[in-house]
Amino acid sequence: VTDEPPDKVADDGQETFRITLNLKNKGEFTIPKEKVIATLSGISKDAFSLSNLDVVSKGSIDGMQKEDSKQIEGAEEEISFGNAKYKSDLKADFPTTIQADVCYYYETDALASVCLKKDPLKKEKEEQACDITTVLTIENSGAPVQVTNVNQKGMGENEIRVMFDIEKKGSGNIYENDAFSTTCSGQDDKK
Repeated sequence: VTDEPPDKVADDGQETFRITLNLKNKGEFTIPKEKVIATLSGISKDAFSLSNLDVVSKGSIDGMQKEDSKQIEGAEEEISFGNAKYKSDLKADFPTTIQADVCYYYETDALASVCLKKDPLKKEKEEQACDITTVLTIENSGAPVQVTNVNQKGMGENEIRVMFDIEKKGSGNIYENDAFSTTCSGQDDKK
């Protein structure tokens, strides 16, 4: 958020300021409450009088929606690390870089029409309602992870196999669902 934090602050506890992030959901999935975690790095919580360098979202963040030909933008939510102030009395100015890492829970919806036949391996002479060998088209919700390259194959009577790839389309890293609960750092073993 603009000026949260400001470009410069006074030291020796003279000036209180806020560190606030504006989160915007650019996908279609509504992120549930308490499923966004932001973690600050580059500063000490004690030096800046912060109670915590981690904050969890309080409300849900609605995803974008499509109605007829209109696209309704996703919701925004601000999350704040609260009031901060630099405690020490310094002899000179010093620059510092504050980084916020944000982790959030997300789901992707994908839809493909498959060919269901009593005997998918049997070649039929007359015109068929569908072809088991056709490459499938897929529709994905707006999401950072998407289902791609969907294929089907007849396996036996009343049985088909559907194969698909999952690709990361957005920036950032993908972690297991339970990787983060209170802080958005570490957990490289769950990437």
